Amino acid sequence: MSDVTVLVLSVDEDERLRTCLPAIVGQDGADVVVVDNACTDSTFEVAEEHGARVLRLAHRVSYAAALNTAIGATGGDLVLLLNADCVVEPGFVAALRDALAADARIGSAAPKLLRPDGTRVDAAGIVVDRRRKNLPVGHGEPAGAR
Repeated sequence: MSDVTVLVLSVDEDERLRTCLPAIVGQDGADVVVVDNACTDSTFEVAEEHGARVLRLAHRVSYAAALNTAIGATGGDLVLLLNADCVVEPGFVAALRDALAADARIGSAAPKLLRPDGTRVDAAGIVVDRRRKNLPVGHGEPAGAR
């Protein structure tokens, strides 16, 4: 079993998986599992074609329920939740593992997410304000800002 499990949720996102999976499958020994949330497209075939395992859910459930089911059904000391529209850079899994191993007080990490054109930050983490509202860090800033 790998110490890093990557869960990629798909809700009829076979076309996005064609871009997402080649970037993550095979990275630093990670176990990539596509969570097929009762898809009606070719999610299963695309996942297998790219070397990812597939966890098929019989009925469509919410985002959180699908990922909670997947976390319970898979292993790994570290779990990366990845949306099908994300494309990671080479070395991402190793950098994630290193960042978390560097300080035992760290329990989670968030990458810098760029907009599809690569020029602006979508989010570089999340903060929670006094009202317990989640706010993205760096949203709209130039890509090199954080």
